[in-house]
Amino acid sequence: MLYYIEDNFVSGIDIDDISRFSGYSRRHIQSVLKQRINMPVGLYIRKRRVTKAANLLRLTYMDIIDISVRVGFDSQQSFCREFKKLTGYTPTEYRKNSSWDLAPLLSFVQRCDVVVIELQLRTLSADIVHGFQYNYDTPIPPASDSHLGNDSNLLIVFYVQIMPDDFVMQLHRF
Repeated sequence: MLYYIEDNFVSGIDIDDISRFSGYSRRHIQSVLKQRINMPVGLYIRKRRVTKAANLLRLTYMDIIDISVRVGFDSQQSFCREFKKLTGYTPTEYRKNSSWDLAPLLSFVQRCDVVVIELQLRTLSADIVHGFQYNYDTPIPPASDSHLGNDSNLLIVFYVQIMPDDFVMQLHRF
């Protein structure tokens, strides 16, 4: 059922759609999913829509009305109201904010597992890489030092998937 929700939350689905898809009663769906995601299904769907919208606000120049329609809201007004309720910011304030705090959006992901997708080694030219610096207490040992050589432009890129379609890119230069 969660896969169905993740594949369809932007199309305006509700508990009745999930019930028709799964063949289970609304009550059973609410009970099972409440145990899994620790919140009502409708709230989970709204939070997923807002999370997707937050990524689009920060990573694209799409108009707010286009984003609201794309993530399944009926109107820009209902989108802005829900966005402010869940993040504490209007969509415009969120887009213009100099920092990108994902904590309000990810607080509902408590019971979901974070999955590291893959490790990619890239050799870059002398160009400047823009991004945010992250520090970790745990060193990341290379699989083999022999293939690294003395390349000062080695960059390790991690893509961490929090939820489907939501990736956080982490850069490490050696």
